[in-house]
Amino acid sequence: MPIADHPSTIPIDEVARQRERRNTRLLANPLIENPELTLRDVVDLVRAARDELPYPVDVDQFLADGGHGWRTIEAVKTYLDSEGAAAD
Repeated sequence: MPIADHPSTIPIDEVARQRERRNTRLLANPLIENPELTLRDVVDLVRAARDELPYPVDVDQFLADGGHGWRTIEAVKTYLDSEGAAAD
């Protein structure tokens, strides 16, 4: 039976760790137009719409129709784009 690597023996990707910490902080930010929501809530809403709707979601229009401002729309698009690039 192989022994699992101890965390101290696994190389640490410092850049990835810092990126993850930054994304966590970014997603926890409350929205200007609705402080009860965080950026994570809106990103999850867009992801759910992409999964549920049978056609491609226009993120700009979808969020604008939901009453979100341009800063929120740009932040969501930037996060989703970086998430897609990381998956490639």
